[in-house]
This record gives sequence, C-alpha cells and structure tokens, in this order.
Amino acid sequence: MEGNKSISDTHTIKMNKVIPLQYEKPILTALAAYPELTSTHIHFKLTDKHPVPYGTTPTLGSLFKPPHKRIYYITLLEESQPPELAALFKNLSFEAQVAVIAHELVHVVQFNSCSAANLLKTMLMYPLPAFKKKLERGADTGAIEHGFGSALYSHAVHLRSIPGYEEKRPEINKYYLKPGEILELLEGQK
Repeated sequence: MEGNKSISDTHTIKMNKVIPLQYEKPILTALAAYPELTSTHIHFKLTDKHPVPYGTTPTLGSLFKPPHKRIYYITLLEESQPPELAALFKNLSFEAQVAVIAHELVHVVQFNSCSAANLLKTMLMYPLPAFKKKLERGADTGAIEHGFGSALYSHAVHLRSIPGYEEKRPEINKYYLKPGEILELLEGQK
C-alpha cells in the first residue's frame, strides 16, 4: 500500500541529500555541477499543495543555525490544475527538469552564504517585488554560470508556451529572466 511505504522505498539518500527515486537522474545531473553543496543537507520534497510549482526554503529549525548545519527543502509540486499542470516537474522534459533543479540549487547557494541574521532578513524580504526580482534573476544567472543556460532557456520557452500560464503566473515575466535575456547572457559567455 502507498501509505505504508517508508522513505527508503521512495527516496534515495546520497551525499546528505534525500532524493525522490523517480527524479534521481535530473537531480544528480544538476547536483554534479554544484561541488560547493556536497556536504549541504537538501531534502527534495514532493507535495500536492504548494503555492508555486517548485521552490526552495530552509527548514524552520535551520533559520538560526550556521550554514553547515542547515537543512533545505526543494519542494516540487506534484498535482495542480491547468495551466500549472503542464509546468509541474513531472511533466517537464529531462532538460527542463535539470534547469529547474539548477535554479533551485542556486537558491541553496544564496541562502547558505548568509549568516543566520541575513538569512532571516532574506526570508522576510522575499515578498518585496524588488528583492524577489533580484533573488530570482540571480538564481537564473547562477544556473547559467553553472553551465545550465541552454536548459534554462528551454524551460523558459516551455513555460511561456503553455496556454494561459503567463496570465495565471505573470511573475515569470516580472521576476525571472526572459528567454531573450538568457540568450544574451549565453552569447556573452562565448
């Protein structure tokens, strides 16, 4: 029965990471480019209720701990209604899944570079539009710098191709890099 499964039946635990078995390959592919997170505790959590398709947060108990003792959740929404349904991690191509994880891992890097006080400040300021834009665009840029620019571009194009998605989630054009901006950054790397 589904309800009787233990975490070891549905997840693998590697390098301080708890990873859902069905997403092990894209997660490990992205993690390979983040050696700075080798000892960081990250729990990839699947849920049926979350305000966005994917997101990263430190656990509540980690907020006041030093970076090396923190635990982070990367949450992946598993159920939704259209148009979000087409944006769910499970419905993305492998390349787009890797891009999502690469973006979320940059958030872990961002948060792990903060003192406890600055991490709390970051969490409190995140709802402010200018701060959110800086943090999210920084995560996109960090994913590009880690070698995932083409994958991020594919994901950005995919989201904007979902009928009704931009209208339902206008924040993708407000806070995140647009496909043309990603291409410009990729061109600048050559």
